[in-house]
Amino acid sequence: MKSLSLKDVKFKTKLRSSFFVLGLICTLIVVNVLYQMTVINRVKDQINSEYIEPSNKVSEVNHNFEALSNTLLKFSIESFQSEMTKNLKSLEDYKKAINENIESLSAEYKDTEIGRYLEAIKKNWTDYKSLVIDGTVSAAATGSYEL
Repeated sequence: MKSLSLKDVKFKTKLRSSFFVLGLICTLIVVNVLYQMTVINRVKDQINSEYIEPSNKVSEVNHNFEALSNTLLKFSIESFQSEMTKNLKSLEDYKKAINENIESLSAEYKDTEIGRYLEAIKKNWTDYKSLVIDGTVSAAATGSYEL
């Protein structure tokens, strides 16, 4: 029996074999890169759901609160009395949006340290609604603009 030596193989076969090995290596590299991309995509989605979405909700609460404060200020200015109905609707919309975001965040972070902070925020928000908002609207309804 004759042993097969690399010298005995034709150049054309050596070339084909080397291209096959090179193609196999490239295929393995591409498969690895695709796998790494799926891992990165999962991590990106996780970061988005854990940090960015809640951050956007907090920003939305902040934006709505600022808009609510500006609308509430109009109730203490007599020249805005003609827009009272429109401002009341805006006030209710802002309150509803803030409530929804706070409830959503509270449900998401229930039984965590952040959840405890959110409970305190929820209590402060309830107090703010009953004392400041309702008081300002009541004063505006009675025509008491000297707040």
